[in-house]
Amino acid sequence: MNVLLTLGSNLDNPIAQVQKAVAALQQESDIEVLEQASLYSSSPRGPQDQDDYVNSAVLIDTPLNAIDLLKL
Repeated sequence: MNVLLTLGSNLDNPIAQVQKAVAALQQESDIEVLEQASLYSSSPRGPQDQDDYVNSAVLIDTPLNAIDLLKL
């Protein structure tokens, strides 16, 4: 099953945080990362006294159902 996951961070080197998340997904035997969107920056919603976010999305293929994927 193909699943689109969105990723984002605005804490402690957010680019590295998103890259680490993708790398962790690639290490999982039940997940195949098919594509990754470019990284992009966005302003925070809500309180504006925080850093901008770095965001991306990945398309994965997995046999896991939604609950098992969320637990992973």
